[in-house]
Amino acid sequence: MIRWQAPIWPSVSLNTDGAKKGFGQTGAGGLLRDVNGHWVMGFIVNLGTCSVLSAELWGLLHGLRMAWENGFKRIQVGVDNKSVVHLLTMAAVPDNENAILIKAIRELLEQDWSVQLEHVYREANYAADFLTSYSLNSHIGFHVLLSPLPGIVGIFCKDTYGIVHSRLVLP
Repeated sequence: MIRWQAPIWPSVSLNTDGAKKGFGQTGAGGLLRDVNGHWVMGFIVNLGTCSVLSAELWGLLHGLRMAWENGFKRIQVGVDNKSVVHLLTMAAVPDNENAILIKAIRELLEQDWSVQLEHVYREANYAADFLTSYSLNSHIGFHVLLSPLPGIVGIFCKDTYGIVHSRLVLP
């Protein structure tokens, strides 16, 4: 059974996601929540056109910057793309179109704070997924959300009450 996990005090939770709509727009979204699952702040970013992996990395970079710039020092980060976690934890930075993004994220992770990065299943990342879907229809650029979008409230309720989702996970 899978569900969103609240961060351990005094951490905040950062969930990010990225997506591409067909052959067109790409976007990302993310949010910070406190130990009770309450909204702290969030963001959406319409990236124009890029790969899905780039969108995932841009989402993580924007989310980490938002947390850092707002003074959060203990962050539990959940991303639903295993490739993102792998690229950030492998020894060498691959020589590809995402090298600059990966280096920027790694530099941010090396700052004076505690960041725990982990892969989570999509079912534990529905709130970030919702924001990412919303970003695909927004204006190009980065937009900070100081309060939650109306459609995300139901997801928050399910997460806060610990509603679980079933998923068949094959080895």
